[in-house]
Amino acid sequence: MNCHTRTKLMLALCLLLAGKVQAAGTTGAEFLLSEVSAVTAALAAGQADQGGSAVLQRNPAGIMGQSYPAFSFTHFTTFGDTAFEQLEGVWPDLLEGQAAGRMFYASTYDFPNIDEFGQENGNVENHDLLFHLAYARSLTPDLEAGLGVKFFESALAGYSRTGLAVDLGVHWQTPWPPLSAGASLLNAGTMSSFDEVQEELPVYLNAGVGIAVPLVEHHQLKILSDINQPLTGDEKIKAAVGVEYNWQQLAFLRGGYRFSEELGSLSLGGGLRYAGFGLDYAYQPLPDLGANHRFTLCYIFQPRE
Repeated sequence: MNCHTRTKLMLALCLLLAGKVQAAGTTGAEFLLSEVSAVTAALAAGQADQGGSAVLQRNPAGIMGQSYPAFSFTHFTTFGDTAFEQLEGVWPDLLEGQAAGRMFYASTYDFPNIDEFGQENGNVENHDLLFHLAYARSLTPDLEAGLGVKFFESALAGYSRTGLAVDLGVHWQTPWPPLSAGASLLNAGTMSSFDEVQEELPVYLNAGVGIAVPLVEHHQLKILSDINQPLTGDEKIKAAVGVEYNWQQLAFLRGGYRFSEELGSLSLGGGLRYAGFGLDYAYQPLPDLGANHRFTLCYIFQPRE
């Protein structure tokens, strides 16, 4: 394998295993930390948030905030022509709780394999595939708990690995109604070696608070703040804040900021809801790499009035 081929393989590995376009120390399977949906990416924080499958990636207990069944689909392409797709769904009132799931797939579709003579020899097989199921229920009127299970597979240039990870989360509505809190342990589990290289999963312990502030009639402001402590690898503690304004649960404006991030610190976005249908958008400028845009389509099965 010549230098050109190795360089392209390393680029693809970084793209596929870094959904947030960031590598984390000596851990692998970084795509487990991907902020895929437009809502998640735009807000940057959300341990204390509730809202169905959009919060599943941060805290499984947050799915208790969805009142009706809902499904969503996200697609976006980042630098290097790597495409991301995600299908999510949430099912309320199941076994005295709520369930949610998502399927995530990422791949660089046009990624040629260059042989030692500099000739293209087909495409390099590469992908990340994730199946994620979660269940949450109320323990008390003010406290919810959630459990998530992830099975994943990664493949690159003839090498592959599989893994299993578990998420645990809680959400607490404090005695002061505008304030809520949440905490989660993400990606505790195991995975096989990748090309005889054994890596740890990116395990994180997270906590956050949120405040929902009514402004005037039909207007509301939500402020979220998270602290994320890596338990594996050599990453340092991280912090993020997010703000969401909504009008009558029909129109949304969102923004977020990730502290100590080398790439993609700022994110902006918005969303619209009408007759059960929804469209969300997130924009994330990446220094020296251009801008990242993503869209999420959703449908909520609301009863007809």
